[in-house]
Amino acid sequence: MPPPDPPDLTSASMKRDPPRKLSYKEATKEKDGYNYENVDSAMNFESIQSSDMRSKEDPIQLSDEEKQRFYNPWKRSVIIKSVGRKLNHHYLRSKLTDLWKLQESIILIDLGEDFYTVKLALKESQKKEFY
Repeated sequence: MPPPDPPDLTSASMKRDPPRKLSYKEATKEKDGYNYENVDSAMNFESIQSSDMRSKEDPIQLSDEEKQRFYNPWKRSVIIKSVGRKLNHHYLRSKLTDLWKLQESIILIDLGEDFYTVKLALKESQKKEFY
């Protein structure tokens, strides 16, 4: 019985490297005309709303000051998902504090389905961890 044919080593048959995934910073930088690095500036609410969310008669009219008042408590918040095994709330909070090397205490809110909101107290913590 003859040996099998050798593999085709031409450039057309070789697999190309998959495209590089964007980092979180690259993916969010200047997305939708809003610079996410500058979290303390006033948010551009018009760019956040999509055109299908707007109706001809909005049931609730809010001024920019009122919108800013609603958004301010959440501007240093991050939504995370626990992957793998379920973790105790207090254990997850202490592990995040250790992993992210935070100097301040964090507020961890359980959203269900293994999603959590992490509220950071300092602007520097958010910039250090995510940018």
